[in-house]
Amino acid sequence: MAKNKGFRLGLLSLGFFTLACASRQPAVAPPVAKTPDRYIYVTDKNLPGECFGDLGPVSITVPYADAAVDPDLTQANRKLRAAALAKYPATDAVIEVKSHQNSVGTEVNYLGEAVELQQHPTVECALRGAPKVVDSAALLAAGGLGGVVAAGGITAAPTVAGVEAGAAVGVAVFGAYGIAKHQTEQEARMTALRDQLDRQRKQIAELIGERKRLRECQNDDLTYSQCINAKPIVQLQAQAADDKPDPSATVATPFEMQRQIQEQNDYIKKLQGELAQLRTSLSD
Repeated sequence: MAKNKGFRLGLLSLGFFTLACASRQPAVAPPVAKTPDRYIYVTDKNLPGECFGDLGPVSITVPYADAAVDPDLTQANRKLRAAALAKYPATDAVIEVKSHQNSVGTEVNYLGEAVELQQHPTVECALRGAPKVVDSAALLAAGGLGGVVAAGGITAAPTVAGVEAGAAVGVAVFGAYGIAKHQTEQEARMTALRDQLDRQRKQIAELIGERKRLRECQNDDLTYSQCINAKPIVQLQAQAADDKPDPSATVATPFEMQRQIQEQNDYIKKLQGELAQLRTSLSD
């Protein structure tokens, strides 16, 4: 009889965990058409709480001299994106990128894993521990076990009815608390990401304004000093202050926002490179 109760308790716990997992799975959405010029996110880490499927390894090899002048990996990441798209057209990101030199130190190899985002939670996603699938399920399961104890599960002769009632209490109390805590942490993280996006947009506005000014000075055959005196920096700061955050950022996922941050960072570097060339061309 004790074995039977233990077996039923095990099934009950498994049922709660399965129910929790199932409750986290939304209806499967139709596949979203991908544009060939989409931005591919590259990172030396995993994806921030996203469900994805492995496509396969992707690697590039560059001369050591090229790697030495690319400390922020801007060029290496660009080549990884191109290599991933050529080999796996469905690529959305290249993750867990690692680098190593060859034995003679003349080349650097970059190796990562091309992945495709999934439109719905999968078993593979759950095994990776993606928060959107596992967090709430684990909290609910833990809440169920806590409720079992609270309802007398440690007594000499616990009943299945008592276990079920205790599990329900645990789900309500422990699960709700854990989910609320997780949501608070997510909200703080999203706020930080939105702030970073906002700062980037303002910086981009300033850089575009300065590029416009320098190009006008170049067309007017002005030197850099003359250009600076003709159009003060204050005008550019006023322009940047009017820049508004993209409304879509308020509903984006953490991954989508981090991908946008990386894309905007690449654009900022591109603008800075153009400005450096323009300043050189206007040198006194």
